[in-house]
Amino acid sequence: MHVENTDLERRVLAHEQILQVPIAHMAEAEPKFLERLEQIFTEHHTLGADERIIPIQPHTHSSSPSKWCA
Repeated sequence: MHVENTDLERRVLAHEQILQVPIAHMAEAEPKFLERLEQIFTEHHTLGADERIIPIQPHTHSSSPSKWCA
């Protein structure tokens, strides 16, 4: 079962990384976007022991890779 958990974790992390780019672009275009997302996803949800909030930084136009998009 450990292998299944590792595979699931890898897939979740991959989706997380994929979603960071469009979210960063939307947040850059509309400053209140992240506030609305936080309200929607935290309104009735308490984080469990294995959950975490990952900070998202606005997209920069530099050629260096972002520390949030590894």
